Amino acid sequence: MVKKERRARATSNLDSQMIEPFHSKIAGVTRNNPDGTSRQELLAQCQIGQSLKLVREPDNSVDENAIMVLTMDGKQLGYLNKAIAAHVASKVDKGIQVDCEISDLTGGEIGKETRGCNVKITMHGLICNHCGKGVPADSNYCLECGGAIDSSDKPAGEKTGTKRGCLGCFGFIVLAVILIVVLSNLR
Repeated sequence: MVKKERRARATSNLDSQMIEPFHSKIAGVTRNNPDGTSRQELLAQCQIGQSLKLVREPDNSVDENAIMVLTMDGKQLGYLNKAIAAHVASKVDKGIQVDCEISDLTGGEIGKETRGCNVKITMHGLICNHCGKGVPADSNYCLECGGAIDSSDKPAGEKTGTKRGCLGCFGFIVLAVILIVVLSNLR
């Protein structure tokens, strides 16, 4: 029965999957770019819904997972914060498509002069269980290793093993309590 289910999953055509989008602030928006341009002035020209580019900067001396946030014409607005960058960098390095757009612009008014920018980040695709590489969501086979893609392959933004691990711990605790009760009744 299990073998049939696995075969059915492996041969099914997966619909395009888009991971739940999440939001973050752009860090470093008050700094100037190396060429002297003001990120604050660049933000003043931005609009909500505007698409942005995320570009890995693995040689960054502060953070090896650094991801620059750029306008589509290559002007730097800042960086993803360190925690978000670590999560996104691992997906980008595996070949997962990551989209970014402006979800909110803050500041730029009397009393709140400093501008800020919130972004919505969306990851598309799956991670192959065989080789760990990114796979387009509509693929039946991994382009890297040729392995069949099925529903057990993880969406790009999903943490692996989290639910199963928690359920396993809970089950172990329940089993331990039952064992203690049974052993105490035998005495």
